[in-house]
Parts: sequence; C-alpha cells; structure tokens
Amino acid sequence: TTAASAAAVAAPRCAGGRGGALGDGEEEVQLQVDASVGVGLTLVWMPPEGYLVEAIDKWPGQPSLQVGDVIRAVGATELCNRATEADADEALSASLRPGATARLFRPSADPRAGDVVRCAPAAPSRRAAPPPLWLPSVGIGTWSWGNYDFGPGYGRDSMDAAFHAALDGGSFLFDTAPTYGTGAAEEKLGRLRASGRYALVATKYYPRARDRDLASAMISAARQSVARLSPANGCLDLFQLHRIAEAPHSLEDQADGLAAVVTAGLARAIGVCNCSLAELRAIRSRLWTAHGVTLGTCQVELSLVRQLPATSGMVAACREMGVVVLAFSPLGMGRLTGRFDPTASHGGAPRWGRDGARARPFGAGLDADPHALSGLVGALREVGARYGGRTPAQ
Repeated sequence: TTAASAAAVAAPRCAGGRGGALGDGEEEVQLQVDASVGVGLTLVWMPPEGYLVEAIDKWPGQPSLQVGDVIRAVGATELCNRATEADADEALSASLRPGATARLFRPSADPRAGDVVRCAPAAPSRRAAPPPLWLPSVGIGTWSWGNYDFGPGYGRDSMDAAFHAALDGGSFLFDTAPTYGTGAAEEKLGRLRASGRYALVATKYYPRARDRDLASAMISAARQSVARLSPANGCLDLFQLHRIAEAPHSLEDQADGLAAVVTAGLARAIGVCNCSLAELRAIRSRLWTAHGVTLGTCQVELSLVRQLPATSGMVAACREMGVVVLAFSPLGMGRLTGRFDPTASHGGAPRWGRDGARARPFGAGLDADPHALSGLVGALREVGARYGGRTPAQ
C-alpha cells in the first residue's frame, strides 16, 4: 500500500484509577522493587498517558509487565496528566516502594490481532440503540486513489492488491471523499467492496459556496456517495464534514445538516474533520441537544511531525468526550517512511518523488527544517533496528 496514506485511530484516554477505580482497558499489577536496583525498567515519559515501558531488566524482573505497557499510576500517585517530565519523574521516584502496585494500560498496535476501537453510532436516542461501529487501529487513506493513475508505475492491479493486502493485515477501514478524483476513489472502493470482503468506508461532504441549504446539500452528497460505494444496506458507514463551512453558515447549521443525513437513514455514524476544538464542541453540543445525535469521530492531521492536535488539547478533549480521533497522514505524507532524503534539496527546497525532481504539493511546512526531519527518521530507524529490523514506517 505504498501509494496510499494510512489513517490511525488514537488510543484510549488516560482515565479512571482515581479512588481505586480502574478505567477501561486498565489493570492493577504488583511491582517488584529491589532496594539496590529499583524496578529494573527503562521508561519513557509519554504525556498525557504516563510512562511507556521500553525495556525490562532481568533483575528484579517484572513478571506482570511487558514491553509496551503504559504505567498510569503507582499506588495512589497519578502519573498521567502531569505538567512536566520533571514533575512526573519526581512523583514516580517517590512512589516506588516495596509492595507498590501499578495501574497500567496495555495498548495493542497490531491490526492483525484484530485491534478495534469503539465508535458511537449516530442514531437518535429515541430509536433503539444500534450496535457501535468497530474501527481497526490502522486504516487506509485513499486520497491518492482518486488520481487518474495510482502513481508512477502503479495502476488498477496495484489498487486491487493494496485493498486486499490491507484487509489481509486487519486494516478494514478505508477513508475516502468525493473530492478524491471527483468521486473516482469512491467508485474504485465500491468496485472492490463488491468482492464480498468485509470493509468499512468513511467518506465526507465538502461544503461549497453554492450550497445555500446545507442540510439538502449534505443529503444529496450522501446519496451520491451511496450510489458510488454501493453499501449493501444503502447506508454509509461513516459520513464526515470535510471542513467547516464558511459564513454565512453557522456551526449549528452544519450540525443540523449532519443530523439530517442520519435522520434520512444515510449514515451509521458521523464525524467532523479539520476543525478547531471550539468548533468541535459546538457541533457536538448542537447534535445532541437539538437532535439526540451522537458525534462519533474527529479527523485531524496527526503524526510525529504534526503534533498540534496533541499539544493544543484536541486529542485529550476528544478522549474526554468519547469522540474517536482519526489521524490522517500519520506518516507525514511519506516523510516518515524513510524512502526519501529530506536533505536532498534542489534549488534550496526539499524535493520528492522517484527522481527527486518534484516538490511536494501539500504539507510544505513540514519541510521547514529538513535536517531535523532527517534526524527524526534516523531515530526511527534506530528504534526499528531494536525491534527486528522494522522500517521507520512500521
């Protein structure tokens, strides 16, 4: 799937544990604390979640822990949501005593194991509650599938192979939009889904200046997407607002439009994309208070080179509200794959492509410091080498 950009789903929030209660997916384990060597753990601070277990020494040994666990609390001391690493380190050191217990979350990031994240259905509360939408931890973006060709050296067979390879690996969520090739990506996914293999598709509505009645425009767009994607039940899996509409449309108008799509029976779940936290809160509130409809997802650009959704509080707020974060371009539009040299510049600007002769059409801001980007990719290579020779993308 080299020509497709993945979409990842954020892990559960740092919650629970206070007053002895465990949050979803959490468990309490006994720590082995030795007076001379401590706990024998290599830990990485991972705000706001707590500490990631990177390595476990043979002594004193931690039979209840495994690499990849996230320690959120030791005893009554909370380690998540600490303001600084120094504050977290001090709290951790003070809490590591013989007999200490740890509250941890054990994340799983292998889609082949069937990782799924719960997305709330949008159905109005007055109806019988339908089952939730279960999304895999890793999905496939089809932005490039809407091009006239799949990319240099790729064609229809490559797309078919990418689709089935993704399903074989457990990535059964495909993110698309009518703007990806004027419906071409949706049509290709509709053809591929006709093979009978289980796949979920998230699509979008892109507001235009000519769309005076947003509810009617969204319903029309949803019906056109249904025609191209051909879902078995005539209902889209996930319908999202591609971006916030401009004035004179209010946020309430946009929430009403999403609710109209749900009421028309055209979408199982709904979401928003590329919005601020304030806009997200306003749309979510209007959906629930005016229509009894639940907002399921928020799609934003999020990666190791695009951290604004995390540092701004967007990701943490979504976790608090129960809104699933869908991260698009988690590989930095190819920058984090290790396939390109960000320092190989032509005329002072980083270049990309098979021959290194083309500028990147999007995300130019990510190329502002090519040497820092090269250092990040180098660090990813070092981490991959410690885990069986994984690539930076993996």
